[in-house]
Amino acid sequence: MTYMHDRTIDGQRRTSRRYSTYDTCPLPTLADKRLFMLTYVKQHPIQEVQGQLFGMSQSHANTWIHVLHPVLNQALADQERLPARTAAAFAAMFETHAPGGRSTIPRVGMMAPNVRSTV
Repeated sequence: MTYMHDRTIDGQRRTSRRYSTYDTCPLPTLADKRLFMLTYVKQHPIQEVQGQLFGMSQSHANTWIHVLHPVLNQALADQERLPARTAAAFAAMFETHAPGGRSTIPRVGMMAPNVRSTV
């Protein structure tokens, strides 16, 4: 995680000491950090519950959320996978049409068209 190598947990630029994971760190590995953030984004528990799930206080959960959320957003942006934020952006996701007028993106909850389809 290059963010932690360049910045402190408070978001300040590192000047003298390089990043190292402490033995008592509640999120020692990259997989732990990923699970922490994806649990927060998917379940959106209150920070007290998030802290309890990962063995830390609410204030430490808040700090980790504020450190890792921008990192997750940047990773999604790099892969052009950020969710749509406006109705227009959401509609634009469905405006991609293949030759013949059929959409190339399947609709959520719909089966593939068959012989009896009128689409």
